[in-house]
Amino acid sequence: MRKISPRVLEILLAEPQVCARRKEGGCAGRLTLEHVLTYGSKQIDEPWAIIWLCENHHSVGKYQNSGLLNKEINTYHALNKATDEDLIKYSKAIPYLDLKKRLTLKYQELY
Repeated sequence: MRKISPRVLEILLAEPQVCARRKEGGCAGRLTLEHVLTYGSKQIDEPWAIIWLCENHHSVGKYQNSGLLNKEINTYHALNKATDEDLIKYSKAIPYLDLKKRLTLKYQELY
């Protein structure tokens, strides 16, 4: 896991500290931060690319291998934190704007 810069950590700590997938139910354990998106094989160190998840939905700690980690849903949450300008900056190899539209159509009813 890439170290979160002090600037980004300050912004993340100012956000509501709740599991991004709380509407699904099943939250358990402490809150963790997941680097959801990568660019050039490195985790993106931007507040919108990192989401709060409980241990159960992150499948870490005592919930390791619980099967609740869903990278696609986590990507949906991260992309919806970003502005279009943020995504254009990182959309060279992966078309993040198109991905955001596709995942929004798929998951907007759930969240």
